[in-house]
Amino acid sequence: MKNSITERFIMSIPYNQLMLELKQKVSNAGLLRKAPTRGAIEILIVFSAFLITLFLVGEINPFLNALMMILVMIRSTYVAHDLIHNQYFSKHTDRQFSYFFGNFVLGLSANWWRYAHNLLHHIYTNVRSKDEDIKAVGGVFVGKRDWGSLFHNNQKYLYWLLLPFLSLSCLYQTLWFSIKHKRWIELLIVFAHFLIPLY
Repeated sequence: MKNSITERFIMSIPYNQLMLELKQKVSNAGLLRKAPTRGAIEILIVFSAFLITLFLVGEINPFLNALMMILVMIRSTYVAHDLIHNQYFSKHTDRQFSYFFGNFVLGLSANWWRYAHNLLHHIYTNVRSKDEDIKAVGGVFVGKRDWGSLFHNNQKYLYWLLLPFLSLSCLYQTLWFSIKHKRWIELLIVFAHFLIPLY
């Protein structure tokens, strides 16, 4: 009941106007300035680590090599996040790099994430009918039962069990979004991601 009342209240607020005002305040504080030097360094380091990891396949212990690739993919998540938020270079350049780190290295559509996270999550944060981020893992955070409280109270146990399903959920949403919006080239890059473990 409380969530329903809160959601009706939030949805009655002129969100666009509030977000524009907030964005202006954040911009005036200098928090939206781009960081091209940091971006270039991060991209160079992660890309180099990715190539080194591929080069070392068969040359070093496979478990050590797998650990290196895990670290590359984790760091790629942060790089892709910042690229999709346009924090490094121009909007066009960030978008091009996001296809490598998001679609190819991580196997998730950068444009799907840009839509679900940037547009829906950041404008309608935690509003159940709008925020795609809280619908992850088949709606574990929402629904008729109080899944949110169940997860919150037991997250130290459930987090690790749900994490693989989060990947599957994101992959499903990537495929659905790319097919629906006919983003065939982006979908091809996602499929190319699966050549990495094959290699």
